[in-house]
Amino acid sequence: MQITFEMSYTVSPITQQEFTDFETLIGKTFPQDYRQHKLTYNGGIVNELNNAHISNLEGSGGIGSLLPIKYGAGVTMERAHELTTPILPTGYFTIGRTRGGGGYYYFFK
Repeated sequence: MQITFEMSYTVSPITQQEFTDFETLIGKTFPQDYRQHKLTYNGGIVNELNNAHISNLEGSGGIGSLLPIKYGAGVTMERAHELTTPILPTGYFTIGRTRGGGGYYYFFK
């Protein structure tokens, strides 16, 4: 299954240098396909027509959006990293939110 995304109207694209700067900030190197996704969408909203990834019967689960690295109107990955570094175990960082308005966040290591 492939999940399709669209760029949020509140997000601007990032440059390769901005992506590299974020990798340096968090001390991780991302896979090339994730880098390309961020350079294309700088986050992204799951296409509403793509409901195959929803994992529960009520339809309120699954990925709703991936956070932008920067330039978002809401929480960015940079800001989430700043806020959660004292809380999350070393090496974990916030990448997105669940669908359905629950405000739950996905964490990646």
